[in-house]
Amino acid sequence: MLSIGTGLVEATGSVTTKRYRMRKEPRVLSNWRQLFQILANNMELALDCDRIWDDYYHLVAPSIPGPSSRRLFRINPVIRGVLPALGDVHRMAELRHDVQEYLVTAEPKIAEVARQLVASSFYFDMDSVEEGFYDRCKVQGKLSCRFTHFEELKHFGEYLTQRTKAEGPLTLVIHSCPPTKPPLAKIPLSGMVEAMKMGAVSPQPVSFIKIRAVVDIGS
Repeated sequence: MLSIGTGLVEATGSVTTKRYRMRKEPRVLSNWRQLFQILANNMELALDCDRIWDDYYHLVAPSIPGPSSRRLFRINPVIRGVLPALGDVHRMAELRHDVQEYLVTAEPKIAEVARQLVASSFYFDMDSVEEGFYDRCKVQGKLSCRFTHFEELKHFGEYLTQRTKAEGPLTLVIHSCPPTKPPLAKIPLSGMVEAMKMGAVSPQPVSFIKIRAVVDIGS
């Protein structure tokens, strides 16, 4: 899962939280400023995306097999100074510059996110398990792509072609959960990529040998 933030300002000093206490018997308009401030604070908490992400991460991460840091990502650009208001269009150029500077420093993390998103676009569907020698068995199944529509497949195939030109042939690694070394299988994607560029792709047969004690398979 990828979460994209709307910007974060580094804390440069202590933050003081103001709390407003109501009178026991308020008059109709005696404390409307306090009511407005309480409402504003509640809205700010509801829109605190970083807090919401932290809560979600700590709730979901324990249930994810393997390192959760490789399944849950958040990219939130660090902005200098004060975050612009929602309607502050005059600071768009400054905001764009700050984000571009952040992207340079965050490039390794973004590259890792891209690799994980590509890997999650495929899935392994197991067909059968055959008994082998000693504690080994043969697993047979199909590797499929989650994209099915013509335009989606074409765009994804073109993107993977660009990745191939920049990084060399792409390989999808199938591993056990928790991961073991070496991985269960390494599947070249060149054939599927060429088919995607035409807007259609069929599941690719896959087979590999695994230890019977390892029961959970992920890609």
